[in-house]
Amino acid sequence: MDMEPTTTSVWRELPERRIAPRVPLTVAVLKSTGQEICLCQSVDISPSGMSLRRAKGLPMTSDIPVFLRFSLPGSEEVHRITGVVVRDDSDGRCWASAVVFGPLPDRLKRKIDSFVTGSVPTALSS
Repeated sequence: MDMEPTTTSVWRELPERRIAPRVPLTVAVLKSTGQEICLCQSVDISPSGMSLRRAKGLPMTSDIPVFLRFSLPGSEEVHRITGVVVRDDSDGRCWASAVVFGPLPDRLKRKIDSFVTGSVPTALSS
């Protein structure tokens, strides 16, 4: 049987590789590869990366550099950062990408850290 794997089934079978805490984040993200610009929606964020969803289209090759533009909740400041796609898969309706951030400016790194640690429920942070 030839079945297209779903994002959840494929990602659940992979060993957990996340090192940093990750919290839900739903904001618009412009993702650019230099050749193509795509509007995405964030799923979650950690100090080291972000998960994104985008409308069904062409898959992205792993290890491809991307440029991301987004704002954190409560701020109108637009952050422009680089990253690398480490995983890209489809659930049949949309594509899900895992992006690892490149080097972040210290100020943005602190903002993301504060957002992540401030969003973690107290029961989980002990």
